[in-house]
Amino acid sequence: MKQQKLHAYHVLLRMVRVRELRASAVLSEAAGKERTCQSRLDDVLASRDAISAAHGRCVQSTSTVDMGRYEMLSLLDGAYAAKQQSVSSELTDATLARKDRASENLLAKRYRERVGAHVDQLDGELHRERAAKAQEESVELWLESRKGL
Repeated sequence: MKQQKLHAYHVLLRMVRVRELRASAVLSEAAGKERTCQSRLDDVLASRDAISAAHGRCVQSTSTVDMGRYEMLSLLDGAYAAKQQSVSSELTDATLARKDRASENLLAKRYRERVGAHVDQLDGELHRERAAKAQEESVELWLESRKGL
């Protein structure tokens, strides 16, 4: 009976390992998406910094202000501000998704560990039973051999 139970737990352990590997792959994908969003946000921030610097140079120039350039830089800054907001929102969503996937991965890992511990426990019990039975048989054989002398 214990052998069948042990076999069932071995099958469950294989299934749980697959679930854990899938959760790990999904977590890896979520972390990659988060890195991509962070990179996009860094690019947008760098572009906004460059636009702000150009805007400042345009206003601080000692000669007259080039109104066409000033307007273009103002429009670009507004467009990049909207893009920054959008990318920042995507990054927040990606971070939350990664945290959720990390929790799922942790739960899958813990479940696999519990099933593995149960398999080890059953395997140990079965091994002890077999060892006790083998020892009992060897004692009986020894006693039978002593009777024959």
